[in-house]
Amino acid sequence: MTKMQKTIITVEIILLVIGLGLFSISALNSDKGQRKEITNKLSTLKERMTASKEKYSSNQAILDIIKGKEKEIDELIAKYQDTENEFDFAMEKRKMTMLETEISCFIDDCVKIDNEIKDIQGFIDKTRRYLTENSKQITSATTHKKVPASTKREIRSAKKKLQDGIEDLQKGITAANTPEDFTHLSLSSLDLGQPFVELQNKVEHAIKLISEKKGDTEIHIDIPIRIEEPRQTRTLVKKHDTSLVTKVIPEYPQEFKGKGYFAIIGFKISKTGKPTTTSVVRSSGNSAFDQFCQKQALKLEFSPAKAYYKDKPGTVFPIESESQYPFKCN
Repeated sequence: MTKMQKTIITVEIILLVIGLGLFSISALNSDKGQRKEITNKLSTLKERMTASKEKYSSNQAILDIIKGKEKEIDELIAKYQDTENEFDFAMEKRKMTMLETEISCFIDDCVKIDNEIKDIQGFIDKTRRYLTENSKQITSATTHKKVPASTKREIRSAKKKLQDGIEDLQKGITAANTPEDFTHLSLSSLDLGQPFVELQNKVEHAIKLISEKKGDTEIHIDIPIRIEEPRQTRTLVKKHDTSLVTKVIPEYPQEFKGKGYFAIIGFKISKTGKPTTTSVVRSSGNSAFDQFCQKQALKLEFSPAKAYYKDKPGTVFPIESESQYPFKCN
């Protein structure tokens, strides 16, 4: 090998080493740049979470969820800052896009969660207040001899369902850590709206029975015996109140969603158990929503109330009655 050839080979080796060095430096800089880009995005997401934490500083349930998200982001930042960890940055950037979307959705959900918690807590407080303020009436309604045994059982059942339900709701608020958990709790509180209304109605009915001179629920109906004779009165005694058989979970139109609308619809129940002649007992403040709920109430099904004439206690038959049903759209 000539001296010229050795020189050429030496130059080529030097150039190769320089090229590899430049490539390594370029790759290292690229790695650092991509790590920095991802950590910057994570820091921005954490700032958004911190802003939300300040906004909901009085809502411990939301704060707990936000703290969990912040911890998750801190762990990711630490992972990307550790140079010993190697990444497929194309894949990591796709993950970051998904995380950004998740955080944005969560921040939007915080508004919904806040409203749901307020509604759930409001229902819990209202129920506890009713049970406390009306404890004497409820006790009388479940012990007085003038109240039918069936009504006493229904009052005890509705009361226990409410007590157990609101305790579960209160524990649920503390344990919930996702938006889905609060949506489930909100639906559970809505389900308790019916026994709450039933308890109110049955206690009121029982107190009326207790205050009457006679122990029966008497409904006077004029029935003509003969055309030429005066009309006579028969006494109708209620034996069983109406009870809900089929609930309705409406598919609310998009225009009502996210507004927290709540309405209570009253209606008459026919002898076949079908609701008729609806009315708005408590308005949501939106007439279109109220009208929608009135139509939905007609889809409910009940077992009709039953009664007998005092002079024929062995013959029981269905009668018309009245009830109410709550509707809530989150």
